[in-house]
Amino acid sequence: MPRTDRASRRLELKLVFWGPSRSGKTTVLRSLHGACDPRFRGEFASVESDRKAGEPTCYFDYAPLDLPRFRDYALRADCYSVPGHEGFEATRRRLLRGADAVVFVGDISSRDERNLESWRALNALIDPADENGDAPLPVVVIANKRDLAASRGAALLMAQLMETCHERPILAAVDAVATTGTGLMKAFRKIVVAAAERVLETIEPLGSTIGGSTLGGTPAPAREGPAQTYRRIFVDALENQFGGASDGAPLERVAPRRTVSAGPSDELTDTQVDLDTSEINTAVEASRWLALRDGDVNQLRRERALSRLLTEVGTICSQATEIESVVRRTLVQLIMNLDAVTGWIGIPHPVAGEQVFDSMGLARDAAVVAEAAQALALGLPEAGSADVGPAATAGFPGGGAGGTGLFLQFPISGGDPGWLLLVGAPDRGLPEDAEPALRTATTLLGLTAARINGLVQIRVLHRAIEDRVEERTFELRRQKQELEARIREREREVESAKRAALETERCLFDKERREGVQQLAAGVAHELNNPIAAICSDVQFALEALLERGNLDEDLEEIREALDDALEAARQVGARVTALYGGDVVRDRRAAVRTNLSAAVLDGITHFGQVNPDATPPVLSGTSKVLVGVPSAELTRWLFRLLMSIAEASEAGIYISVVEDDAGPGLRVDITGHIPADAHETLRSVRDEVRNAGGSLRAHHATDRARVEIRLPRALGSMGSTQVLGKSA
Repeated sequence: MPRTDRASRRLELKLVFWGPSRSGKTTVLRSLHGACDPRFRGEFASVESDRKAGEPTCYFDYAPLDLPRFRDYALRADCYSVPGHEGFEATRRRLLRGADAVVFVGDISSRDERNLESWRALNALIDPADENGDAPLPVVVIANKRDLAASRGAALLMAQLMETCHERPILAAVDAVATTGTGLMKAFRKIVVAAAERVLETIEPLGSTIGGSTLGGTPAPAREGPAQTYRRIFVDALENQFGGASDGAPLERVAPRRTVSAGPSDELTDTQVDLDTSEINTAVEASRWLALRDGDVNQLRRERALSRLLTEVGTICSQATEIESVVRRTLVQLIMNLDAVTGWIGIPHPVAGEQVFDSMGLARDAAVVAEAAQALALGLPEAGSADVGPAATAGFPGGGAGGTGLFLQFPISGGDPGWLLLVGAPDRGLPEDAEPALRTATTLLGLTAARINGLVQIRVLHRAIEDRVEERTFELRRQKQELEARIREREREVESAKRAALETERCLFDKERREGVQQLAAGVAHELNNPIAAICSDVQFALEALLERGNLDEDLEEIREALDDALEAARQVGARVTALYGGDVVRDRRAAVRTNLSAAVLDGITHFGQVNPDATPPVLSGTSKVLVGVPSAELTRWLFRLLMSIAEASEAGIYISVVEDDAGPGLRVDITGHIPADAHETLRSVRDEVRNAGGSLRAHHATDRARVEIRLPRALGSMGSTQVLGKSA
């Protein structure tokens, strides 16, 4: 039966090369072995007896070949050639046992009877296998020595064999020349594919699974089924491994073979077919060699199992994030693969101290096992080991009492060493190869424990950092809340300042209106009182004349003149009222305003200081008495609005100068810095009002300073002067 390992996806095939004596079986096998890439072939061995010098006959040959993957299985072919003499029937039977396929090597240059006799012997040995209901054993025929028999070939040999035993199916017959390797790869490809498909169909039918990586190569042709796809990919890879040729290697280029002696035996001839003592010795020696080879295979299996164990432990360790899980899973793997009864692992913990684990997690019997581990560790180096006998395990719980095993210490960087105690059955103990595997496993475990302990320390530091960050975050939140409170308070102060500024400006507007009303009332009184007084005088005169004088004829002319004067005075009153609506009187009265510019500027600075108590007050220079023809309240409001708009432009303060020159009276406002962009709208508004009053406003910009210059109309008259319009009283 083939050796199949579904866990590791490995398949070992046994291929037997059968044929008559001197048909070229060894040459065929050597040619195929020599054509294979040296990286994928084992040593070619020939098992021989101590016969005459130069005698080529041997018992059998063995050639191991590692082939490409087939259906996601790593494929290995163990190739054997059987002895041609019928006297070695026991050896041939032993070699044919468990074969997965047979390559029949016929000699078409010799008598046909030799090929047919060997063919009948083959069918006699493999018929019982077919009676078990298994699929027929694949057989491929190689017609060797085609160069010596030009008129005969594989087709004729195949017909003769089928006629001799028609029940035995033959996959193909191939013409070949073994010494040159011609045609050998064609037969080898067919037999390997047939044997692999026959075995895999029994353990993993093609319809149940398709390996994910097998179909990932060359795209399949149209209407190609899975079986054809697997076969095509494997054949392509096989040809690459054998140099890309369809032939084997010529015999002169084949590496020397290793000859293994199976012990002394008598010389046998082609006609000797009876079983004698020499053949018994040969069969015994051959069986012994095969048993040793099977032992090597078992050892390889054991090594592979240990490799899988260490791979699994490495995978567990690489994926571990906490110590209990990795220790528990590692112990389970070690106990199962090393035939142990129980085990414990002690790991130093940076916070909790030493922790003892069994296969279930933290051990309940940790104290007992830890005490025994301390005693076993006395005198051992950090990475030492010691055998554990029944006396040391007498008091162990969990089935470990009286067992034998191993105790190992392993280093953990940055801390105390850890330890592993694995106990086997009293009558069996642990396997001989357990200690190397345990050393590798404990090394991986020590590295993992160091990594996880480092992570634990990092987590502790991380928590401390998080606490500090939380404290700092809390402090920042507190400072943020205080800052937000200060901002809200500042916003309230700004809103209060804005309201105060608006209220101040409203008061200035009210003051300006009151002054305007007073000026208007004074003008109305001045313009209307005299005509009304004249009207009253003329009417009084007319009334007195009518009442006191009896002769009206003499006074009639005077009464008429008085009434005409009264009528003229009334008309003058109407004209004055009409003039009030037209603005002439207002302009005349405004031109007569005499406002002290310095006093108005001081009034504006005072109002600015009331609204902005924290701001640096502007500095006034040139306080001589300069009179302008603009009402005081209006002038104060202009200056207040101007100061409010540029107050934040200069940290060095604002300087105001009252001037009187040829250009007329005015004032200059100097700031260190630039006028803010949002102040230009206020400047334009104030400039329009100044222009309507007969003045001008200009802004001058320099590199590091700015100036606002306001020119105002001169005062043309006195508020106390009077001018009689019309007839005076």
